[in-house]
Amino acid sequence: MRSPVTPLRLRNLSTPAGLLLAALLLLPTASRLEAQQLQSPEAFLGFPVGADNKLAHWDQILEYIYMADRASERIEVTEIGKSTLGRPFIMMTITSAENMKNLDRLKEINRRLYDPESIRSVEEAQELIAEGKVVVCITCAIHASEIGSTQMSLEAVYRLATEESPYIQNILDNVVFLFFPCINPDGQAMEVEWFNDTFGTEHEGARLPWLYHHYTGHDNNRDAYMFTQVESRLLGQILYHDWFPEVWLDEHQMGASGARIFIMPAAGPPNPNVDPWIYRTAGLLGFAQAQALDEAGKSGVLYGERFTYWWQGAMAWAGWWHNMVGMLSELASVRNLASPTEQPVAPAGPPAAETTEEAPAGGRRGGGGPPRDIVARPEYLNPWRGGRWSLRDIVDYEYIITFALLDICADMRENMLSGIYTVNKRTVEKGKSGNPSAILIPADQHDGPTVIKLLQILHMGGLKIDRATAPFTADGKEYPAGTFLIPMAQVFRNYAKDLLEPQVYPSTTQPYDVSGWSLGMQMGVETIFVDAPFDYRGEAVGEAPMPPGRIEGRGSTFLLDARNNDSFVAALRLLRAGRRVGRLAEPYNARGVDLPAGAFVVTGSGARGDIEAVVRELGITAHAVGRVTPDIELAGVPRVALYQEWGGNMDEGWTRYTLDNFEWEPITIHPEDIRDQINLRKRYDVILFPDTRPSSIINGMSGRNTPPQYQGGIEESGLAALKAFADEGGTLVMLGRSTQLALEQFGAPYEDALQGVERGAFICPGSILEVEVDPSNPVAWGMPEKANVMFARDLVLLPTVTFGSSTSTVAVRFGDQNPLRSGWIEGAEHIFNTIGAAVVTYGKGKLVLLPLRIQRRAQTHGTFKLLFNPLINSVAR
Repeated sequence: MRSPVTPLRLRNLSTPAGLLLAALLLLPTASRLEAQQLQSPEAFLGFPVGADNKLAHWDQILEYIYMADRASERIEVTEIGKSTLGRPFIMMTITSAENMKNLDRLKEINRRLYDPESIRSVEEAQELIAEGKVVVCITCAIHASEIGSTQMSLEAVYRLATEESPYIQNILDNVVFLFFPCINPDGQAMEVEWFNDTFGTEHEGARLPWLYHHYTGHDNNRDAYMFTQVESRLLGQILYHDWFPEVWLDEHQMGASGARIFIMPAAGPPNPNVDPWIYRTAGLLGFAQAQALDEAGKSGVLYGERFTYWWQGAMAWAGWWHNMVGMLSELASVRNLASPTEQPVAPAGPPAAETTEEAPAGGRRGGGGPPRDIVARPEYLNPWRGGRWSLRDIVDYEYIITFALLDICADMRENMLSGIYTVNKRTVEKGKSGNPSAILIPADQHDGPTVIKLLQILHMGGLKIDRATAPFTADGKEYPAGTFLIPMAQVFRNYAKDLLEPQVYPSTTQPYDVSGWSLGMQMGVETIFVDAPFDYRGEAVGEAPMPPGRIEGRGSTFLLDARNNDSFVAALRLLRAGRRVGRLAEPYNARGVDLPAGAFVVTGSGARGDIEAVVRELGITAHAVGRVTPDIELAGVPRVALYQEWGGNMDEGWTRYTLDNFEWEPITIHPEDIRDQINLRKRYDVILFPDTRPSSIINGMSGRNTPPQYQGGIEESGLAALKAFADEGGTLVMLGRSTQLALEQFGAPYEDALQGVERGAFICPGSILEVEVDPSNPVAWGMPEKANVMFARDLVLLPTVTFGSSTSTVAVRFGDQNPLRSGWIEGAEHIFNTIGAAVVTYGKGKLVLLPLRIQRRAQTHGTFKLLFNPLINSVAR
């Protein structure tokens, strides 16, 4: 393997200017003109890449990338869409000029290697492997404060566009490089602008006051299988439908107190649904990166600890279940994005307190005291002992591992393609043998449109899905026509199996993120695993478009089923259209129509046309029946205020996304909008608090460098305003830990059942649990009697002695048996018979307590109704 570092005799030319000079000396005249057209990054920016306290803005980076496209036949820039806030979302294809001419052919070869059934013989496979190129995808800066890789991209692009060395030519000849210099361009712009605005002022180093992704903040790389965000969907199209890269590296940064860089392999436990070759190869490529770093004299290289192989929610990790070699790198950050850190050098001898724990990433934390983890071991051969650490150091490390990966993939081209083809073929054969042979998804379920939404998500992940066109028998049971089937004899079998089966977490060590994620359970959709192979007649459903909804019956009153999440969308649209909408508090059963409590009732002359248009688009059924009088009337569209604390809150972002996606049109309010208001009730019907600590709500963001307009919480005046709001008939909805605000400040007659439980006595780190639901409670209208909830280090409630005139009802509780459905739980008895959703009266209003993760990461469609019901019922008369 050749070194990714400039050869020793040319290292004095390793600066951008030096590389340009060396290239010009070697190139023929035409190529020299081409190279001269592309400025070095330093000349373009006016400062060296990675210079202290200097950052290239995304707009500058984009301009340079397009310059490279115009200057070089090796580079093609494609705008594959727009970001959430409308910025260009681009991909660079980088390869030799000869490969660029045959790009469609190379793409087709790669697609066929990921479709082994299309390859008729060993000889044909060998021919495709001999002709194909390794497709390497590198994604940068999904976390916008982890900014070094995007800065590094300028130098990587310049080198690949201009250098004529055998080393670079080997990469270009044997690799098709799909390069995403930033997959969160909105956040990159936010961070750089905030840095530039505050640097050199008394506010230098202050926390960005809002999320650096409009909806998800740091959680944007937790969207790898759900595809809620436009950036995830655009990337998924390239990965799982267009190019199928063999290797995918996602470049990140982490806290600054320990190692300088984490590279693959990761830590255990391994996931049983990943082919061992994928994990082995990730380790092999990671060791090549480590070797290059060692050759360059870089210390602090760590592998095999902290980041795990278990969970598929993060970006490049999702590649493992798609038979792609997913790679992760994590670089130590610097202070305030771009300001160097001077960390004291650890003294010789054993450290005072050894630890491998890592501070959260974010890019603004300094290194603190001397490094605590300085013990050499196989996973950490040359520990970082302290010293100066700068943005330029990050750029150097990122540059080295980027070229090391491209280099080894080029050298191992046939080995990589042969291995991937073998793994893909083995995966399909495994599916043919059964156990399972297919996953069935019945069409007729509790919430029919959500079934289709699950299929759409699975299709985005590259799965082939069929619909039975005739009845069939599987594992001795008969299924009707219309049943959806995911055959396991397909190359992304492991993805389907892992995403839909229950997880059984195998270790007593804490998982990196969650231990269970079974998507069917989260969405409230039944999935059936069939072991033995079987025959059926079917048709491909492709993108699984939503079937059009309809009106059934001829009456003048229209009922919408509360079991459908999209019935709430329909009700909101009809209210905005001026239609009269109410709800039934009891089940409806007449003339063949059987609906649970909570059905929406739409009345008024001329309503049929509006309803028909709405239900057709949403894929739901409206039942036209005889005259029905609703038990409650909805006074209008609810004015939903969503609390957004300064400094950003990811749960608020996910909640806002969910509400936007279901057309609630929430009003964002900040601490000052509560503490400075005299009468909140005139403005809002419901105020919704996301998962956050009461102290954060009350005290807000502080710090000497925080600009004054972003300091403070709602304070005592805000608490008084909230109490007056509820007393005058408003609804306060509190999610997750904000529930404690109701317990501590409003006198809600509950306590946290887990408070005081010894650490380790109860463990439930992101698992799916079963709860009992009271569908007659207005908060739970439309829910089944048993449901699955996501529990991620949450609280649960127990009643306390009640004082005063308040009353309460319980909508969700745990039973007296182990509730685990997927993931890991220890000490389950601590939540037996506890409460997961309750309503407390407060004056004329209500406190709705929802301590569980009912809208977590916009994945838990099965429990969205626990949020939607109290919102829409806030305007009930």
